[in-house]
Amino acid sequence: MALDNVMWRPPWFWKALVSGGVMAVMVLSAQAHYYSKYLLLVYVVLGGLVYFSMLLLLRAIKGQDIQLLDEYLGSRFRFIVRPLEKLVTNPIRASPSPQRARCSNATKSGSRARPYLTAGYQES
Repeated sequence: MALDNVMWRPPWFWKALVSGGVMAVMVLSAQAHYYSKYLLLVYVVLGGLVYFSMLLLLRAIKGQDIQLLDEYLGSRFRFIVRPLEKLVTNPIRASPSPQRARCSNATKSGSRARPYLTAGYQES
């Protein structure tokens, strides 16, 4: 079977596959709602925006990718790279849960006041 060796694929493969699927569904639904050959540019822009936003949401784009884009495009197109760099390096993150915040504070301070929050704690 062709899917025997699927597990070796890197995580970005699945993120790109999901992003492409969501993009296809969005573009096809837009075309089904209102089809016109004059709206081809709108479908292309919609597909690109959906694909890029899904890659951002799934965190498939890394800072190294933006550096490569910056080196490739050069200083002439830096106005394209700078907003992308801000989006990738400062993603919107959900606030940490109270339990997670307590764990990270206890391990950062180095105190053993609450050893049950550290990994591998065995009660004797």
